[in-house]
Amino acid sequence: MPIVAVLAWFANLVVQREFQYFGLYFLVCCILQFYFGYRISVRICSGNKLAGVFGAALFLGSTPLLGKAYGHFQLVGHWILLAALDQLMTSSNPPSRRQIAWRGILCFIAAGISPYLAAMTSLIVLAAYTRPMLISRGSVVTCLAGLGLSILCAAGSLALFGFLRSFDITQYAGAGYDYYSMNLLALIDPGETGGLLLKPLPTFPGQYEGLNYLGLGVLLLGIASIARTPSCLRDLFLLTSVPAIGVTAISLLLALSNKVTFGHHVLFQVSVPPPIMSILAAFHGSGRFFWPGYYLIFIAIIAAASRSFGTTGLSIALGVAVIIQFADVAPLIAHVHSHWQAQSAALAPSGPDWRNLGQRQRHLVVLPAYQCGVGPENKSDWWVFGRLALQQQMTVNTFIAARYSARPIRYFCSEQPDEIKRLGLRPDTVYVLNSDLKGLLAGLETGGNFCRDSDSRILCSQVDGRSGVDSSLFGSLPILKPGDTLSFAGGPSGALDSIISLGWSHPESWGRWSQGHRAVLAFKLPDAPQEDIILDISALAFVSPAHPRQRVEIFANEQPVAQHTLEQAAVSDLRVVVPRRVVADDRIVRLEFRLPDAISPATLRQSGDTRDLSIGLVRLYLNASN
Repeated sequence: MPIVAVLAWFANLVVQREFQYFGLYFLVCCILQFYFGYRISVRICSGNKLAGVFGAALFLGSTPLLGKAYGHFQLVGHWILLAALDQLMTSSNPPSRRQIAWRGILCFIAAGISPYLAAMTSLIVLAAYTRPMLISRGSVVTCLAGLGLSILCAAGSLALFGFLRSFDITQYAGAGYDYYSMNLLALIDPGETGGLLLKPLPTFPGQYEGLNYLGLGVLLLGIASIARTPSCLRDLFLLTSVPAIGVTAISLLLALSNKVTFGHHVLFQVSVPPPIMSILAAFHGSGRFFWPGYYLIFIAIIAAASRSFGTTGLSIALGVAVIIQFADVAPLIAHVHSHWQAQSAALAPSGPDWRNLGQRQRHLVVLPAYQCGVGPENKSDWWVFGRLALQQQMTVNTFIAARYSARPIRYFCSEQPDEIKRLGLRPDTVYVLNSDLKGLLAGLETGGNFCRDSDSRILCSQVDGRSGVDSSLFGSLPILKPGDTLSFAGGPSGALDSIISLGWSHPESWGRWSQGHRAVLAFKLPDAPQEDIILDISALAFVSPAHPRQRVEIFANEQPVAQHTLEQAAVSDLRVVVPRRVVADDRIVRLEFRLPDAISPATLRQSGDTRDLSIGLVRLYLNASN
C-alpha cells in the first residue's frame, strides 16, 4: 500500500523515529468502515439513526475485513468499497461535480493501495454512473465524462505508485488464479476457525482466500426478513437495481474463476484464451473479487429488514443480529489477535562486523535473494537486510513483491550468482551468504573482501589487514569417504545442512527438492583422490503429462561431468563420474546441478506451490573407481 507508506514517510519527518503503522492503519480503516456503513444504513433505513449504528456494526463485523487483519494489511481498506457503494446508493439523478470529483479520488486512493481494490472500486463506480444513464439519456455525457475521469485517476495512481510499469501483461501474471478462488459454499462457510453454529465446510485448498462468509447474524436477519415480507424480493427486479445486480454478478464470476466449484466438487471448468487469462492471472487471489457483491448482499438484507420490521422492531432486529454476528466471528477475531500477539519484528544484525558497512561499500548482495526462494529460516531476510541497507544507505538485491517479472528473477536468481562465480566478489559490495553456501567460496576471488562467519551468516566485507576466506569456514564441510552413503530423507541433520548449498528447498520426509534452475552440493574428500570419483545419486523428477521431462546438467568444480534426462516420477539413479584432475588441493568437490526445465506446480495448476521444482534428492553414494 504505497500511498499509505508515502503518508507515513511524511509523518516520520515529524516524529523522527522508526514506527510501525499497521495497527494505526487498521484502526483508521475500521473507523471509516463504520462511518460509511452508517451512511449506507441510515439511507436505506429511512433516516433511522439507531438502525444506522447497528447496520454500521454489521459492516464492521464482516469476515473479509476481519480475516484480512490476519495478513495482507493492504486489503483491509474495505471502507473504499463502502464509500463507492454509498455513491451507488445515491439518487438516480446525474452526478454533481462534487460527486464526480469524490469518485475520482476514491479510485485514486484505491489504486494507490492495491490493484485489487482499484479493480473493485472501478467496477462499483462504473455501476454508479450506469444507474442515472438507465433513467435519463440526458445524463449520458456527464456520466461518461465522470467515468473517464475515474479511470484516469485509477490508471494514473497505478502508474505513479509503481503498479503499472510495462504494457506487457504477462509480467503481472501470478500463479494460482483458479486455486485461490471462491467456492459456491463460501457465503455459509465460516472457514477454519468455525462459527457459533456453522462449522467449516469441505472446500478445495486455497479457497480460504476472500473469506466471503456472511456471518450468522446477517444470515438469520436475511432469513427472518424474507420470511416476514417475501414481497421485499420485488425490489430486485426494479430498473434502478440493475447496476447493483450487475456488480454482484460480475464480482461472482470473477471470484469463481474459470473453475466453478461446489464443496469438493468441480462443477465445470471453462477454457479461457491465453491473452484474457494473462489479465485474469494478474489477480490470482480471485476469491477477493466477490467483496463488492458481498457488501451488496449486506445492503440488500438490511433493506429487506427495513421493509419487514417497523421502526422500533428494525432497531431491535438489527441489534440482535449484531450480537449474534460478533458472537459468531469471535473465534476469527481471537485467531487474528493471537497471531499478532505472537509476532515480533526481526532485528537487523548489529554486531561490530555489521555497524559501518555502508561507509566503505555501496551495495549489499544477499545470497540467496528472498525472491529466489528461501527456506522458513530465511523468511524475514527481505526485511532484515532491507532495513540494514536502508540504515546504511546501500542498495540491496533482496526484496519482497506481489509479482516478480521474468527479467529481475532471471538476473537475481541466475545471472548475478553466475557473475559472482565467474568474476568473483566486487570490492564495492558487501556479500551476505547463508552458512550452507560456504562451498561457493572455494577458489573464489574475493576482491579484497574478507569472508568470515558472523551472526550465523557468512559475511564478506572490507576489513583492514584481512582478505580472502577464513579457513575455519571450510572446516565444517562434511568429509565423504569412498563407500559413504548420505540419505536426504527424514529431515535435517548436521551433515545434510553442511552439504546442501545454494538452490535447495526445505527438507521433507523422503528427501529434498531442488528450488530454481540451479542447485549446488559441496563436500570434502578425506585425501587427494588417486582415481576418478564415482557418485551414485538417487533422485525424483518433477514430471507430469503436462511437463513430461526434466533435463539435468551436472558440473563438478565448474567442469561438465554428466547429463541426464528424467521422464519418470519414480526414483531414478544418476551416475556421476568426477575426474580426479578437477579436484584441487583443498579436496573440495562442488557439484552444480543446472536444471533448465524447473517449473512450479502452481504454473502447471496442480497446486498453489510456487517453488520451481526439478529434481528431489533421496540418497547420495560415494565410491571410488577401479
